[in-house]
Amino acid sequence: MITPVHAYTGNTHRAPARVWVLMSSIAIAVLVLAPGVALALFAFPIFIEDPPDTMPAFRSVNTLTYTVVRSVLMCVVSALAANVLVFASIPAIVRALRRCPSPATARFGTIAAIAFFVGAIVSVAIWALILAPVGVLFSPDPQSLQDKLPRFSFLLIFAPFVIDWARFLVMLIAGIAVSTAKRPGAAMPTTTLTAQGPR
Repeated sequence: MITPVHAYTGNTHRAPARVWVLMSSIAIAVLVLAPGVALALFAFPIFIEDPPDTMPAFRSVNTLTYTVVRSVLMCVVSALAANVLVFASIPAIVRALRRCPSPATARFGTIAAIAFFVGAIVSVAIWALILAPVGVLFSPDPQSLQDKLPRFSFLLIFAPFVIDWARFLVMLIAGIAVSTAKRPGAAMPTTTLTAQGPR
């Protein structure tokens, strides 16, 4: 069976799909490594000297605050970087889906891409709920604002991470499926020629 020359050129779905897989793989690696780096930053803090008149109950508060903020920023920056990687590969994703020879695989990739972007919106909304208590500090009436905030903000803190890991994993699986997709019935001509041989 002779393979068409265009199968090895950039006019197929494989080249953009490989870009899709590469960017999704790097994004997942960044997202998975971020908590470990954040814990390492938390385990080895940078000590900040307290003012001489600091009360004993508030000593080391500056060090703890700086350490926590540094670890949280590490996770936030990593999540943003992972999203930027996938968003930067949108042109390759679109080309791969348009050139995909398998309609079913292209449909799965399209659903995965839509779910990825919808999940990003949901993740941002949950982060807004989690960070809403920060607005209490800047409100002219903190008590009334605090009564309106959701009581389950603490339980939601893990939700964005779960959503991000799930949607990035689905995007990687979809990219692999599209990159390995073949036209339905592509092997049929070989079978037909073999069957006609005894004649």
